Amino acid sequence: MSAYNKIRLPQWAEPNTTIGSGHDIRTSENGLLNSFYGSLEHASRFAWLNAGRTLIDKTYINLLWQAVGLHLRGRTSDELARELDSFIRTHIAPRWDDLEEWNPEQQQQRVGELVDILAGVLGGQDPQREASWLLFYMLPQLPVFPLWASDIGTYAEHHTACRAHFSHHLPTFYTPAPKAAVGTPDERCAIDQAVKMGDWWQRRCFIAQAMPVTLDSQIS
Repeated sequence: MSAYNKIRLPQWAEPNTTIGSGHDIRTSENGLLNSFYGSLEHASRFAWLNAGRTLIDKTYINLLWQAVGLHLRGRTSDELARELDSFIRTHIAPRWDDLEEWNPEQQQQRVGELVDILAGVLGGQDPQREASWLLFYMLPQLPVFPLWASDIGTYAEHHTACRAHFSHHLPTFYTPAPKAAVGTPDERCAIDQAVKMGDWWQRRCFIAQAMPVTLDSQIS
């Protein structure tokens, strides 16, 4: 029996009950996507100006770290926010309008490059895992498959395996993209467009199902 026969869907618009009081809507999948992608989409419409603040707030990083089981390990979320801000302004902002224009081959190649670059910026003990989760929520336009553990190889190996399994099993766990329920009308519109125009939600469902077991054990 395929491991994908019973899908445990991530909570799209329900708070993650294991974080804080369990009532913070920002810890939902919709909330995290709005915090990361939504922040960049908003900044892109205002020449990437943010009144001296980082484009991604440190609070959002704290919430994501708790949601996916990452650890600061001696660093502060302020430091991570500043490092991420530098990466965004150097490697994302100049290419923002081109992301959706890249063909699939270019997207695959670019994802690996961006994970490696951001991992180098972040440093720490688990940089590829951190970088892949950040990029997953920042760039739904690109085919990012976040690393869910530290012991499943390099990001390049993980990405190759995920692509193969995702394509093979997509009909099994496919579910329509949900409608945005978090944020202002403009924010919900941006999230709706990002999710419905691509396969971000299907990749999120795939990752939610794949996390408990290794990819090698999931072949029907």
